[in-house]
Amino acid sequence: HGEIVTDLREQSGKVYLPEEKGFEEKRKVMNAACTAQPAVIVVPNTDQDVSTIIKAAKANNIELSVRSGGHSYTCTNIKEGGVHMDMRSFGKLQMEDTALSQSGKALRLGPGVQWGDV
Repeated sequence: HGEIVTDLREQSGKVYLPEEKGFEEKRKVMNAACTAQPAVIVVPNTDQDVSTIIKAAKANNIELSVRSGGHSYTCTNIKEGGVHMDMRSFGKLQMEDTALSQSGKALRLGPGVQWGDV
């Protein structure tokens, strides 16, 4: 998987390999039954990083999985041998004005938000 790692290091986020400190912490999800081991875990910092990660996985024909809050009853949020993108750094909450709700407000949730944040 050397080529995919080189491609992934082109983005500004952190790249974790299985032998590196922090990999297991990033791999674990809420459901302990989910034991899949991705080949690499990537934590993007920007929207452009996300795009780079997706393009690298596609170009290298490696399955991509995405972690949002980490809750996956069916263990579908992490793939064996794939690229695992951890979106928790995108866990932003933003209150917005809108004509679509009775209160005139809506809460925009980033992909890394957990219910406890709301």
